[in-house]
Amino acid sequence: MYTCVKKSDRAMVECVGCKHGDRRLRSGDRYMLDNSVLQCSILQDPQTQTITQEHKIVGCVERDRRGTVVGERVIGCRW
Repeated sequence: MYTCVKKSDRAMVECVGCKHGDRRLRSGDRYMLDNSVLQCSILQDPQTQTITQEHKIVGCVERDRRGTVVGERVIGCRW
């Protein structure tokens, strides 16, 4: 996902999110895939100013005994 911004009297295109299937996600948005919780992250290399997007695993999907999703747990959490 991109947005048009004004910087130093110039119009620039900036990456502000990711795409997962048909969903457009803003940086920080989370989604569930199988038993994992993933988060869209926008990263900027300070040396090259290159902006990249990343889908990083941030947790596990918590399910009840019937298999219904009841929440998410962060990496390292015990329940």
